Amino acid sequence: MPVEPGNDEGASGPKAGAADNISDAEQELYGGRLRYEQSYVRHEGPLTRLKFGHMAAALPHMVGMVLRTGWKADRRALMGVVAAELGQGVTAAWGLVAVNGVLARLFADGPTVDKLRDALPSLVVLAVAAVAGAVLSAWSTAMSGRLEPQVERAVSVRYYTAVTGVEVETTERPEVQRVLEAGKFGTDSARSMLRLSVGVGNVVIGMAAAAVVLAALHPVLLPMLLAIALPKGWGAVRSARRDYLSRMNWVDHRRAVASLLAYLTRPHAAGELRVHAAGTKLLSSYEEMSRQTEAEQRRLARAQASTDLVAGAFAGVASLACYGVL
Repeated sequence: MPVEPGNDEGASGPKAGAADNISDAEQELYGGRLRYEQSYVRHEGPLTRLKFGHMAAALPHMVGMVLRTGWKADRRALMGVVAAELGQGVTAAWGLVAVNGVLARLFADGPTVDKLRDALPSLVVLAVAAVAGAVLSAWSTAMSGRLEPQVERAVSVRYYTAVTGVEVETTERPEVQRVLEAGKFGTDSARSMLRLSVGVGNVVIGMAAAAVVLAALHPVLLPMLLAIALPKGWGAVRSARRDYLSRMNWVDHRRAVASLLAYLTRPHAAGELRVHAAGTKLLSSYEEMSRQTEAEQRRLARAQASTDLVAGAFAGVASLACYGVL
């Protein structure tokens, strides 16, 4: 049954604000912004208030669960992904060392031709490292694509095996049905969790490789790496939270917009729509409600641009300081 967002006890400030922005077409056709009383709605409030520290603390447990499932599903594919990611970290470190060698040769005293000739070995190492990194990235993508559906299948089998072991009388209880419905979102998220785990591992390994190289060049450069990365991390977390809140607030609005067009193509509704000449009304309502969605996308784009600008500015200042120290 549809309910208003304000009726959700876990609603946060942004959700309540979005509920006030209702078009005339949405109010007329649906009686307000739609929100379904599905089990996952109970968890939306806590998710919007979740801090970065809590998310970071929970990440190892979730990654470990996905890796254990992947190990049972396809060990060769999982080992291929891990080896490819570690290899990319090694090639990234070689690339950084090669770049340092190229710069050292080019900034040395002497004729330009001699400096280029001296930098040629480092340039070759840099090119080989770039090619090796590209090959390893492709291999990681291939192995991840092979492993993801197997992880999703393994998690789904585990979930439905547990469901079949529950007594029929128990499954008919509303509170149990809500738990079972929430479990379906966990099985659907296993595939994306594996993809995100690979991405996080790639970033962490790359940062570790860069940290080792910078520490070898000079220990003072190591804190500069964190100064460069932190603004980008702040921007990514802020943008992800903003996008999540937007999707949460507008998911049923978009579903309603799609349903307006679906009625125009459904055979069982075609006759009634033509008898009552309702096609024009549905199209005009679709246009009005779509403009709201477009306005929300423009707002997100402006906010994303502002966040990227601030994060890029701080990261740029930190990069300039890093080059100055170097």
